Amino acid sequence: MNYLLHILIMFEIYLILALAMNLLAGYSGLISLTQAAFYGIGHILHHYF
Repeated sequence: MNYLLHILIMFEIYLILALAMNLLAGYSGLISLTQAAFYGIGHILHHYF
């Protein structure tokens, strides 16, 4: 059950990131790497704490 919950949570996180990038790049034409940087920093900090 924990594995299925983990897969569901990861799917939702990637879905939110994809929708945010679609709004920024698709509708406004802006390219922002800020979300990717925050996601990467969070991923790195997750391993240390």
